[in-house]
Amino acid sequence: MAEIDDLLKEIQGMQETLSKDIAGLDKKEPSQRSQSLNKCQNKLFFIQTRIGAYDLEILQLGRHYQVKHKEALGVLQAKGKELKAELDRRKAEKKDLAQRAALEEPRKLEEMNVQELIQTGDKYQEEAKKIAGRILQNIHSADQKADQINLELDKQGKQVQSAKEKAQDTQGELKRTQKYLRYFVKKFTSIKF
Repeated sequence: MAEIDDLLKEIQGMQETLSKDIAGLDKKEPSQRSQSLNKCQNKLFFIQTRIGAYDLEILQLGRHYQVKHKEALGVLQAKGKELKAELDRRKAEKKDLAQRAALEEPRKLEEMNVQELIQTGDKYQEEAKKIAGRILQNIHSADQKADQINLELDKQGKQVQSAKEKAQDTQGELKRTQKYLRYFVKKFTSIKF
């Protein structure tokens, strides 16, 4: 029971941290903002995974305890939707800025002198290096997320197996109890008063 409460507190803490990170995006420079936006997106994905784990934990509880945790689950899911909407809004703003920048037409290559051509080439190479670096970071981040998801799935698989074994043990106990009850009923009905 304490584990599910700890999981609830963990998710609430992660949501609060993500909310602060999203609010702090405005304070970052544009180059850092894009990277931070990706990190926020990764955090949101991990939070959604943990909410799914919390939902599975609730299913293993008795009905009496499920009510309290179902309410908490609803609050977590609503906060998750809020955070996702805010991130989507921020991504849309970023995309609009990129489109506006693309509309500003650069000078044509034919009109540039040699020095300007070299500077333009250097600028494009530098941008390509930055993009390649971000791609590598995204790949590394995706690998880490995949590892976390695999660990979480393994943990949940063990929990499901444990619940299944407990259910089988309970069924066995119920069958033994039925046998004893039948035996006592036969003995009791065979006694003459």
